[in-house]
Amino acid sequence: MRRIHTETTLARQKVDVMERCNLSLNQFAHFSQSSVAGKMNIIRQQKSPNPFKIRWYQLTRSRVKKSLAQNGDLSPVFEGLNVLEGKVTNTKRQQNEKTVSMEALKKFIELKLPAILKRIEYTVVKSPVNSVSIDEVEIIVAPDLIIKGEIGSKIAYGAIKIHISKNEPFDLQQLQMSSSIICKFLNKKVKCKDEVVIPELCFSLDIFGERMVSAKSLPSGIESEIQEICAEIKRLWPAAA
Repeated sequence: MRRIHTETTLARQKVDVMERCNLSLNQFAHFSQSSVAGKMNIIRQQKSPNPFKIRWYQLTRSRVKKSLAQNGDLSPVFEGLNVLEGKVTNTKRQQNEKTVSMEALKKFIELKLPAILKRIEYTVVKSPVNSVSIDEVEIIVAPDLIIKGEIGSKIAYGAIKIHISKNEPFDLQQLQMSSSIICKFLNKKVKCKDEVVIPELCFSLDIFGERMVSAKSLPSGIESEIQEICAEIKRLWPAAA
C-alpha cells in the first residue's frame, strides 16, 4: 500500500513539473546561450511574469509580418517607416523605441529573403494551439506567421518566427534550434493526415542578426542539443524560486 502511495505521489510530481516547465521559443533560444544566473532569471520571469511588461516594437513586428504575408512586398514596411517618422515622442523610452524600430525596418528592407517565399503562392492561416511539448518541456512557439500552400499535389505548411533585439541578436545556432522547433510544432500540432511540413519553409528570422534561417539541412547534432537544454530546464526549474 505504501509503495502504491509513493508511486502515485511521484506521478503527481512529474505531472506538476510537466505543467510548470514552459518557455516561449525566444526564451528557449536565450536560455541556450545564457549563464547559469541568466538561465535562473529566465525561469523566474516565466514563473512570475510581470503583468506590466512593455511589449516592444509592435508596429515593426506587424509591418514585417504583413510584408512576409505578401511574399516579401515591402510596401507595408515603407508605410511603417512613414508612420514612425511622424510619430511624436515625449519620453526617452519612446524616442529609443522609435529609433530602434526605424533601424529594424531598414534592416529588414536590406535583408535578402529566401527565394522560396517569392516562388510559391501561400496564404496565412491560424492554429488553434501555440505550443508543443518536447521532452516534458512545453515550448510556446506562437509563430508570427503560419503559411499554407500547395507543393505538387500536397498541402504544405511552413512558419516564421520573428526576433527583434538590438542588444541580444540570435546567433546561427540559436536560429537553427528555433527553426527546428518550429518544424516540430507544425508536424505535431498543425498539419493533418496527407499534408506535409516543408523544412525549407520553417524560418527563424532575426532582424538585427540579419539572418533568416530555415530548418532545411540543419546540423546533425541540433536535436540532441535541444534535448540537453530541455533536461537543463527541468533540472533548474524547481530551484528558480
